[in-house]
Amino acid sequence: MWSILACVITGTAVNLLSPPVSQRPEAHAEARPEAGEFRVGTLTVRGRLVPLPPGYVQGDQCLTEQPDWVFPGYTREQVARELDAAAPDSALRAMLDARVTCDARGCVIRPTFDIVLEMSPHTRGTLYDSLARFPENQALATPLARNIADPHWADDEGLSPEIRALLRRLSWQSGNAVLFNDTALVCSQLHTEAEQQAFVASLKHRVAIDATLSVAAGEDVAALTRHWSFGHDAPGVRALLEPLAASPQGGPIDVARLMPPFVRARINTFPPIGAPEYDCFWSSLHFFTEGEPDTRLLSDQEFNVEILRSYVPVPPGETRFGDVLVFYGPGDVPIHAVNVIAPGVVFTKNGNSFRRPWHFARTETIRERYMATQVIRPWRLRRLANTDGAN
Repeated sequence: MWSILACVITGTAVNLLSPPVSQRPEAHAEARPEAGEFRVGTLTVRGRLVPLPPGYVQGDQCLTEQPDWVFPGYTREQVARELDAAAPDSALRAMLDARVTCDARGCVIRPTFDIVLEMSPHTRGTLYDSLARFPENQALATPLARNIADPHWADDEGLSPEIRALLRRLSWQSGNAVLFNDTALVCSQLHTEAEQQAFVASLKHRVAIDATLSVAAGEDVAALTRHWSFGHDAPGVRALLEPLAASPQGGPIDVARLMPPFVRARINTFPPIGAPEYDCFWSSLHFFTEGEPDTRLLSDQEFNVEILRSYVPVPPGETRFGDVLVFYGPGDVPIHAVNVIAPGVVFTKNGNSFRRPWHFARTETIRERYMATQVIRPWRLRRLANTDGAN
């Protein structure tokens, strides 16, 4: 079951960096806004997967070699202490002990698939976290992760029941994340290229969200239009909202339909194979672009220059639709950028791979993904500064 998030925001200065004021899916009574106010409305957000197009993965990416687990500089006694904490089950512990070898460089566990399969979620998480501290176990430092509210890999109906069950058995939970890092074991159970391609594609399906705006009968369309058309096509957005507010029952609309042309054309799609390596910087700067965008890509330094040249800083309590949120890491270096859609919702492209789609995401998910972030600053196009954003 996918999670549902809904919120209602009313006011002239909406803080779109803050979490939604409500996480309940039902509608809420609202005071009617005064003239000139911006209203987001009632927004329902649901998790979804964005599947990779055919041809974006190959079966030979399904590797079956189980890597060794390396404890550099450890003695057998030190390894035993690690296993004491991770593997309280005596039968599993005996299997692990039998696979430990040590020399002057340290110790290595050469796990069998039987060992990997028999580990409990506690053992798996504890042992993999311990091993991930060492660069020799680089693969264990980057497990696949999804939020517990998002679809599990095992929910993919394109996989066989046996593989789906195996995915659940091999995953474990850490905080709000579900993790998986035993691709080799699953790949060893797949015997055709079609099965291998389906599995690899399933792992690479991207988690996104769909957002729906519910317009109540008689709702103030002008206030909704001010938010959803800020910086772009006010007449076009109003024309989509007015019939819903005029209906006795009101009605819903996919938020993607309210986006500027650049976003509408790309939402939940992937760049073509061989296209320029479009990334978050390129995407966030072209949010309001009409027509064909410039394909020139920018480094983080060039992105900083463009932000300072064409944008102005925005107080966090006054962010609006389309504003660029820049995630800065150590040294004030930009490491990611997204565009504000609504409270808790952003437009993003995570990385420059053609296997990364443009999509909507929860702001908290992006924060979790870019853990090196030290500060997030909002920026607005200079042409939209000190205006109501209407076109």
